[in-house]
Amino acid sequence: MAILHVRNVPDGLYERIRERAQAERRTIGGEVITLLEQAVAAQPPEIVDSGYAEFRRRADALRREAQEWHEERRRPRDSAEYVVTLEGIRRRALERAERYGPFPDSLAMLHEGREERTRQLLP
Repeated sequence: MAILHVRNVPDGLYERIRERAQAERRTIGGEVITLLEQAVAAQPPEIVDSGYAEFRRRADALRREAQEWHEERRRPRDSAEYVVTLEGIRRRALERAERYGPFPDSLAMLHEGREERTRQLLP
């Protein structure tokens, strides 16, 4: 059997449980077990399991959505689809360049950063 320890029981609650146990000729532990059994039996199973059921429902929906996404990504493409995708990428790059100006070359930025750090370290 499992062991259950309960800490920080309010004094008033402990006293009421002790009085019930004495009136029913049980130990305090026996009375607590009886009260727990009554409380769990009084709750309909669907209420106890509804949180888990909702969790499972949402998890299954997310799993199906992820599976569909992966299947779509693995689907063979024809060359026309690739052309459309590349044109979209180029179009967005041009729109960004018009809006924000030309983007600097990343390799040049790395070299500039290294040179700046070298100047800071070597006076």
